[in-house]
Amino acid sequence: MRILKRRSELWNIIISEPSNPYILGADQLFSREFYQIVESRLADDGLFCQWIQTYSTDADTFSLAINTLQSVFPYVYPFTTNGSDYLFLAANHLLDAKDYNTLLATYSNNPKIIGSLNQVNVRSTEDILGKFESWPLVLS
Repeated sequence: MRILKRRSELWNIIISEPSNPYILGADQLFSREFYQIVESRLADDGLFCQWIQTYSTDADTFSLAINTLQSVFPYVYPFTTNGSDYLFLAANHLLDAKDYNTLLATYSNNPKIIGSLNQVNVRSTEDILGKFESWPLVLS
């Protein structure tokens, strides 16, 4: 959060992988204030990726985190990971074919990304898309 507060440039992607929401300090990385700071630092077509685990988080806390994220970003796309973790891709725009083509080009042209995703059994862009839970997630 400090880096985002101190720097004014816009980012194409911001990724947050905090600890559990109930950990003192990490709870701020699930707050509306944090998401508003993130949103203000994203380029117009930027994306925010938020990791949320469920193995030590109750349903109310999990729902609160997602609803807070959705209170700032109108489009939130959930991906499953290993069964107890989720990645939420948040944006101010509906993802479309242009975004998919960017994903495909980025994945295909970056051996570091390919290697990193192979470690979590993601071996293609189809594997990434296959981890969608719904399009988009709506909780109330």
